[in-house]
Amino acid sequence: MISSEFWRRLPKTETHVHLEGSISVERLHRLHRRHGLEWASWTPAEIRRQLSFATFPRFLEAFKKVCLAVRHEDDFVPVTEDFFDMLDREHIVHCEFFYTPAISWKFGLSAETVLENILAIARREGRRRSISWGIILDNVRQFPVDAFRRTLALGLRYRDAGVVGIGIGGDETCCSLEEYANPLAEARAGGLSVYLHTGETGDAAAMLADLKTARPRRVGHGLAAARSPAIRDYLQERGVVLDICPTSNIRTGVVENIEAHPLRDIASQNLPYTINSDDPALFETSLSAEYALVAERILNPLSLVNMVKTQEKNPLLPAHVKESLAAAGVRIIKEFGHGE
Repeated sequence: MISSEFWRRLPKTETHVHLEGSISVERLHRLHRRHGLEWASWTPAEIRRQLSFATFPRFLEAFKKVCLAVRHEDDFVPVTEDFFDMLDREHIVHCEFFYTPAISWKFGLSAETVLENILAIARREGRRRSISWGIILDNVRQFPVDAFRRTLALGLRYRDAGVVGIGIGGDETCCSLEEYANPLAEARAGGLSVYLHTGETGDAAAMLADLKTARPRRVGHGLAAARSPAIRDYLQERGVVLDICPTSNIRTGVVENIEAHPLRDIASQNLPYTINSDDPALFETSLSAEYALVAERILNPLSLVNMVKTQEKNPLLPAHVKESLAAAGVRIIKEFGHGE
């Protein structure tokens, strides 16, 4: 068993993590106290029990409960500060993270003001901690397509201020992406990369249809690729990277147990992938824990050497981050006897 400190020290990138899903129970408690909400008098342990789930629909309910605690645009200031604290502790040198404007709008907040707050903290903390970053404006698939168009307009407005992409998450089984075809094309034409949640709870046919419509740069989860030659061919021909989130898949019941995780097949077929934490507070995990899980129970430590090489190819990485991954990451792995 390799120490958790090894994985924590490894320079890492995270390309699939939700800001809202990173809000700790301690921060939720403070938000409830600030706004006089139901959990104000509860302990963090009691709050965590309220956020328990074992299925994907129940996870979506828990995510909604977290979002309901954020009642003011300024709440995102400490939330983003906490987030960068976490990145620093985890030795994450580059992060592309999701924020969902449509949820803010739904609950009466100004997503524009929220985004300004997130960007201000990200600029300050990224500079102070030498962490490069980008924001993906995510969307809820089961919301009306007009919400996506509104999000797209926001993303294009802030494209040069730190917004690097636009995403589609939520319940992938609710509907096809046909309505999104034109605005997705507008996003790509406007210089925003597409980040797509698919192949998590849906089948291979639906994932392939999603890929052809959205033409994403990265795919969140994409587990259906393990059982579809057509999807594998599509991903390999276009260099689409799968952002795999093992603990997330187990906790939502999408994968029965860690021994059955499709990452084994994905890796054996040489599909490019990265390891991510998704919603670390809700799943009670960290990026270090995900690396340990993959190295010790799904694949092996050497597999992470190849994954780091995939990370290095990310076009959004500054040169110094690529150097950090190439030099420090491989050096640390070799120090522990896992180098080539």
